[in-house]
Amino acid sequence: VDMGAYILVLQNPYFARVSNDGSFSITHLPEGKYTVKLWNERYKAEDRQVEVKANTTSTIAFELK
Repeated sequence: VDMGAYILVLQNPYFARVSNDGSFSITHLPEGKYTVKLWNERYKAEDRQVEVKANTTSTIAFELK
């Protein structure tokens, strides 16, 4: 049996795991510009830029290839 494990150490509390339908949300972010990185062991990691403004919802999309 092959077994693997990953440990991700972050310098902030803002991260998410995707749900079964592929959606995710990160709440309570301070306003500002952010880089969101999608990582999956089977695909190349991808980055997206997003700007967060107060009392709004920002949307970004990734497509794994």
